[in-house]
Amino acid sequence: KTLLLVATASAIHNNLSVKMLDPSRIAESVSVIHGGYINVIPMRTVDTTSQYIPCSSEAAQKYAASVMQVMWCYVNFEAVLVVAGSVGLQVFDCDSLELRFSHACRDVPEDREHFARGLAHTPGDYICVGNNSGIVRLFGTAEGGSLMFIDRKQFHG
Repeated sequence: KTLLLVATASAIHNNLSVKMLDPSRIAESVSVIHGGYINVIPMRTVDTTSQYIPCSSEAAQKYAASVMQVMWCYVNFEAVLVVAGSVGLQVFDCDSLELRFSHACRDVPEDREHFARGLAHTPGDYICVGNNSGIVRLFGTAEGGSLMFIDRKQFHG
């Protein structure tokens, strides 16, 4: 299948993520980074058009948002699109692609630029994300199933 992109994909590592259906391991959709946007392209249905998701927040209006990494994973038995970038961590609902959770992951003063990069999904519904200050944050699910911040770790050599 030929994929039609809305714009040129960003020339960075981890600029593409494939959402796989378990257990068949068939690609359901592909997400591609385009600067501060993500293009989600459906793979299984021909008649469905791709969706273009802007990644921004009210606090990020001072500068253009940029996306560093995307990842599809299952949290609390639901597929979600996890995004790391200049606005921090963002988690989008799989079906409607609406923002469900956001965390700035900021460890520098407000006047300095920061970004989150380095996503990992661990067993037990945990998401880890690093940032440009060398901090790794751990997020997990609360009793109601929503995501919450759990811990912050800094490497000391």
